[in-house]
Amino acid sequence: MNTDKYILQEVTTSAQEREWLDLPKKIYKGNRNWVCPLDQDITEVFDPARNELFAEGEAVRWVVRNRAGEVVGRIAAFYNREKAAIEEQPTGGCGFFEAIDDQQVADMMFDASRMWLASRGMEAMDGPINFGQRRDWWGLLVEGYEFQPLYKNPYNPPYYKELFENYGFKNYFNQHSFIWRANVSEASERIFDRAERLLSTPGYHVENIDMNNLEDADWENNWKQFYKPMEIGERLIVVPEWEQANTQGRIPLILNPGLTFGTGSHATTRLCLTALEETIHGGERVLDLGCGSGILSIAALRLGAEHAFACDIDEKCVEVAYENAALNGIDRSRYTVRWGDVLSDQQLKAEIGGGYDMVVANIVADVIIGLSGQVRPFLKEGGLFLCSGIIDDRAEEVARHLREAGWDILRTRQSEGWFSYLCR
Repeated sequence: MNTDKYILQEVTTSAQEREWLDLPKKIYKGNRNWVCPLDQDITEVFDPARNELFAEGEAVRWVVRNRAGEVVGRIAAFYNREKAAIEEQPTGGCGFFEAIDDQQVADMMFDASRMWLASRGMEAMDGPINFGQRRDWWGLLVEGYEFQPLYKNPYNPPYYKELFENYGFKNYFNQHSFIWRANVSEASERIFDRAERLLSTPGYHVENIDMNNLEDADWENNWKQFYKPMEIGERLIVVPEWEQANTQGRIPLILNPGLTFGTGSHATTRLCLTALEETIHGGERVLDLGCGSGILSIAALRLGAEHAFACDIDEKCVEVAYENAALNGIDRSRYTVRWGDVLSDQQLKAEIGGGYDMVVANIVADVIIGLSGQVRPFLKEGGLFLCSGIIDDRAEEVARHLREAGWDILRTRQSEGWFSYLCR
């Protein structure tokens, strides 16, 4: 996910963590209203031994460097399976965002966060939020820059709002964080009066919650109740492994995505499946870059492709994709799955080889741009490149890069603010 100007790095060393922690001091240098957080309070958020949310979740951090090696951006992404399980759309979050005023830097970090969350089964991303209490490190400041915030409340440059909204974030709710202009005595009187009226109302009473009397829930599996069979296109039906469905003559695609991306419910996946229906006629060799659950390459095989090679930067996708292939009666003589980054792993490129009829990449805009100049050696003469995962405000940019790399865009599809391109 690197560009000519910037490099994205995951925080994996103590030195990188130090740089990640120190960036705000550069961003807010000279701003008398900014309150510098204590390192300890920030690091606790990302310490599995001190943050209970790690019991049902994960977190990751990145920095972005310019070509001189200076850190110019930082972000974190995280999710909680308990919370996601009770949501109609499993949602993770990003936060602790700091960056120079450069949309490219912001987009790199947002793309990395979105792709990482998608690989863990999340279908949406909130931000900026905290991996913890809503009262801490939560939200963007949109007014009140002339005031010093309470500790742990948001304070950021005004351009952050544009960086988020230009990427596609939309305001979800307004939150008053640290200013309440009120007469304390009057407020107290109103509060006590309301409480008294409530307690005097028949049927109301107050008692402490007994934490030992709460119903246990299988949070890891509760999300499955929202994942139902889905008809896609004219020929396919995606069937969760634990569901029964009347296929009505459609080709069933049996799937258990686990914590990887690719359930069929996301618009980008549906765009790709529809395109595969129209382009796979039998006997093809297909390459699936960023395979997630394996849904696209397995669908190609179910539609008649002869062989598929799939890879992903998330190691757990290998096992999941093989398991889903087995659910569909596909053995390893027709299906190969590997772990690695096709943009930088020369050994992986060598194993992939060439002569494919189609390359499929349902990833993110920056990765597709990076792939645009590297995909053609994988294809046979006249082969097709199907790319998706492109949010609407970056569709023209991606299309421009594809054309500059020599691709002819044969078909453009869009759904719910997402685009896919079929190229030759």
